[in-house]
Amino acid sequence: MDYDFLSMEACNAHELYCVPLYDTLGAGAVEFVICHAEVSLAFVEEKKLSDLLKTLPNTSKYLKTLMSFGKVTPEQKDYESCLVALVNPNKQAIASWARQNDHVSGDHFNSLCENTKVKECLLGEMNKIAKETKLKGFVVIKALRLHPEPFDMERDLITPAYKKKRPQLLKYYKGVIDDMYKSVNQPKA
Repeated sequence: MDYDFLSMEACNAHELYCVPLYDTLGAGAVEFVICHAEVSLAFVEEKKLSDLLKTLPNTSKYLKTLMSFGKVTPEQKDYESCLVALVNPNKQAIASWARQNDHVSGDHFNSLCENTKVKECLLGEMNKIAKETKLKGFVVIKALRLHPEPFDMERDLITPAYKKKRPQLLKYYKGVIDDMYKSVNQPKA
């Protein structure tokens, strides 16, 4: 299906101008066009969404709505309408943060990744950035799990170019992801 054509027709139907954004000149060019054309609505392929989100601190004055399209797998249909994250934190950064903030005793990396205060702080920082950039609630991460072991090729979780293999990651971490969604959906006491 040609999503570019559908996006253009949707804009035309509502008398909106369609400004194609091509990333061949880099993310800086995309950011420049969004800011100078005062683009308020962007249709973006799923695989390009993360690149566009990186421009948000500078483009959020204009860009108010992102419409992502892509194939929805049966596994994705089963999940909730909120986001959870599995994070491979930087070992030195987490240990340094923990020492500076006296939130935990000791700096064994695995125990820091399991520490509730560390997770709450990181989630709080993510929520702060989400508020500053005025992200909609459904794109704000509601739960996260810090995983000390990096994704690797041995477990077939990344490509030789170090890109994440989403279907393999979903399968490998299904139990962890399910637990995060259960924690998000538990009624508050």
